[in-house]
Amino acid sequence: MCRVVASVSLFASFAHADTFLYAAEDGGNSDSSLSQFDANVTWGNTFTVETAPDGSPYDTITTVQLALARNFADGTRSIEILVYDDPDDAAPEFDPARAVLVSRTTTTVIPTPDGEPADYAIAPTTVAGRFFIAVNMDALQGEPVLRQDFFEPGDSSWTFYNPAGTPQLVLGDSLFIGNNIDFGTGTWVVRAVACTADPGCNDADLAEPFGVLDLADVQAFVGAFTTGDPLADLTGDGILDLADVQAFVGAFVAGCP
Repeated sequence: MCRVVASVSLFASFAHADTFLYAAEDGGNSDSSLSQFDANVTWGNTFTVETAPDGSPYDTITTVQLALARNFADGTRSIEILVYDDPDDAAPEFDPARAVLVSRTTTTVIPTPDGEPADYAIAPTTVAGRFFIAVNMDALQGEPVLRQDFFEPGDSSWTFYNPAGTPQLVLGDSLFIGNNIDFGTGTWVVRAVACTADPGCNDADLAEPFGVLDLADVQAFVGAFTTGDPLADLTGDGILDLADVQAFVGAFVAGCP
């Protein structure tokens, strides 16, 4: 299980020994960008996998952070969180024609104050080399939806437009493709929280020696559970309860392969 903590710092930086925040901007100087017509819009940033001090890659995406240009207070606007991989990492740094969709999460907008990012949890998704974190939703003409930092260059940000109601998941086939730096706009406030893959053989293998389930794993789980450590959140729902205990017992009894 990929262990994640709730708090992260801005920019691509270490948030915890197990987590890393991929961000192309610092959240400051952000403003809205309007759609010039009713459209289905996909926007996002490209990143490159970073490595932890022990050499393990931060390659498992668990959460996407997104700031929108307005507060959708009713929480009913549909939105999709997309993760693409670049299979050959060839130049240029990101070519939409090469993008391969590896994760698609359909949800609704999380209401937040204007400009504040919200956390969208996704199924843990593994990427390698370069990858692309994107958001897709319908935007009405003149509606402030996309939020960007105009003081960042935008060379890592991309925008795709298609007719309203018709998302194009194959980015290279989009009717309009633009790299933000080419038309003078900034960097999208679209980020990703990632962690390193755990060395354990299953969710109960929480302590060294990994690959063996023993008393050390029991002690690690009990210690984490009683102190509220996310390490014990085996169900990944943000709550430590009986379901996590049952998950630990089930994994421990199943044993390592």
